[in-house]
Amino acid sequence: MTTPDSPARIYSMRENGLLGDPIIRLVFAGDSGVGKSAIFFAIADDVKTTEHIPTIGVDFRYKRLLVDSQPVKLQLWDTAGQERYRSISASYFRSADVVLLVFDITCRKSFTNLAEWVHCVDACKGVRPLYVVVGNKLDREDKREVSREEADAFAESLTAASFYVEVSALEGIHMDALVDRVAWEALKFNTGAIRQTVITIHTGAEGPTRAATMRNIFGSYC
Repeated sequence: MTTPDSPARIYSMRENGLLGDPIIRLVFAGDSGVGKSAIFFAIADDVKTTEHIPTIGVDFRYKRLLVDSQPVKLQLWDTAGQERYRSISASYFRSADVVLLVFDITCRKSFTNLAEWVHCVDACKGVRPLYVVVGNKLDREDKREVSREEADAFAESLTAASFYVEVSALEGIHMDALVDRVAWEALKFNTGAIRQTVITIHTGAEGPTRAATMRNIFGSYC
């Protein structure tokens, strides 16, 4: 049965232009405990949290953006990392435009397990989405177990447009750069359009407005 908020219905409405503004559907994937929810809330609500409360099923938020003066809605879907919720997560992977593959830079196993998450997503979709590899917990650099070079190489092996970013959801490090580049690359990946050099991010009806040039987005921020 298709519910009003089911992935199938949302995808169908988006494809038929019934939701108005273009939608970038971003789904989080990765092991439990790597900080997916922390990144999720940092992007959606500008909230920093140190608590680890496992996601039950999925959580949803959206963020409004302007990309080259075009209003865009960034849908954020945080999926559970536990094995018992994989079947639920799979239903959201099917209609994802972007999949954020999140791992903990201090836990090598969470990185090696990304290959399994890619297999899970690929099994759900006929065409690969834009994969963005995100190394979280940059604030614990001294505990690093995965090099940037290795993570970069993994991202480059996924799709031509895939890329790697390191962040700290706890400290808010590189979070703006992550959102900027995801929005830019997702639109290019899904439409092939060449955008202008300025992206303006609106964090909410009453929230601040931020402009970022391509120099900021593609500069050295990792």
